[in-house]
Amino acid sequence: MFTPVIRPAVPKLETISAKTRSWEKAEAKVQEIRDAWDPVKQKMRELEELKQAQLAEELMIEIAVDRWLNSIRADIDNKYTQKKYETTARKLRSWAQSKNFTLLSEITADAIDEWKTHWKDEAPKPRQQLSAQFFPFREQTPRGIHR
Repeated sequence: MFTPVIRPAVPKLETISAKTRSWEKAEAKVQEIRDAWDPVKQKMRELEELKQAQLAEELMIEIAVDRWLNSIRADIDNKYTQKKYETTARKLRSWAQSKNFTLLSEITADAIDEWKTHWKDEAPKPRQQLSAQFFPFREQTPRGIHR
């Protein structure tokens, strides 16, 4: 089945084969061709491709925590200190999972502040010091600014 198509850049009528006998499939092919020329849909495709590329570059929390712990283990020989970091990492993973955070970029400074409010009085200062090493941006963000 042949479908007449007018290309925007070329005002003459051109016939392109849809390579099908089905009228519905031919109409779908025509719509696909028209959508390829639509500047709004082109921009939407570009934005979707950009979003997919950014997601591909994102770091998952699990991977980031594992890398951080491996770095700590390489730098610190004391097993007790390593255990403290592992405990903080376990609590961080648990909290992130409860908030449905999967990507590191989803954890904002405000979210960290909210996490700190749930710490018990068991040892907030050491945990704050340990978590500050995982979230260095937390200390760099001034208060009162949307984070």
